[in-house]
Amino acid sequence: TEALHGRIERLKIKVTQLDSNVEEVTIQDVTNRKPFVSVTRIDQQIVNRATMPQSLRV
Repeated sequence: TEALHGRIERLKIKVTQLDSNVEEVTIQDVTNRKPFVSVTRIDQQIVNRATMPQSLRV
């Protein structure tokens, strides 16, 4: 999606600007970080006769 592509591009720029001599990160810092969680939730529902439009019912 467009939003994901934008986030990846911004992250790519940040990564290329990192300087390993200036910013030190310990293994403990990396392991203590929370994993990425998407904020977008999409509900999916199987179509059944009750939710199907009248014109599609056979």
